[in-house]
Amino acid sequence: MNEPNAQMDQWLNEKLDELLPQKLEAIEESKTPSMSLIATKGTLDWAYPPFILASTAAALGWETSIFFTFYGLLLLKKEIPSEVSPLGNPAMPMKMPFGPKWFQNITWPMPNLIMAASRDSRRSPPP
Repeated sequence: MNEPNAQMDQWLNEKLDELLPQKLEAIEESKTPSMSLIATKGTLDWAYPPFILASTAAALGWETSIFFTFYGLLLLKKEIPSEVSPLGNPAMPMKMPFGPKWFQNITWPMPNLIMAASRDSRRSPPP
């Protein structure tokens, strides 16, 4: 009684070894690439990355989805205020448009300076 089962197992293993790689390759070829993005901020400068990446991926035939956090929900409004805020964006260096040439050539970390100034102004004077 064990011999027919052993022959069946051997035949089944041979067939699986033969057919499984082809089937897995067919599944992989028919698979649609996908991309999920998270929109965390509602300002215009933070709207570009998820929207551009999602629209490009969709144009290439990918399945795309964007998850909006509470602050990111502002991007779903019909009209987004077209302001780019430099606050909190250390990648936005600024040069001074006035003053001597050496002063104009300094790259100022404006967002950091503005944030530092706003923090200092909120502090209460020492007693």
